[in-house]
Amino acid sequence: MSETKSGEEREQARREAHARVWEMARRQGVKPIQNMEELKGDFWPEDESVDDFLSWLNALRQNDKPRDVDE
Repeated sequence: MSETKSGEEREQARREAHARVWEMARRQGVKPIQNMEELKGDFWPEDESVDDFLSWLNALRQNDKPRDVDE
């Protein structure tokens, strides 16, 4: 039988989890983003298009699908 939590217990658990995340971020020196430019990356190869990436991703996902195995 599973124990159901009251709304108050769920709220307390949420607050505690939130506090743990903030404390972990503080210990690791994580700071809020001041400028959206901070998120800008320069990692995309210039000779590859988004279509190339999507084709690669689709092929990867197709290879991960379960297949029928003939016995």
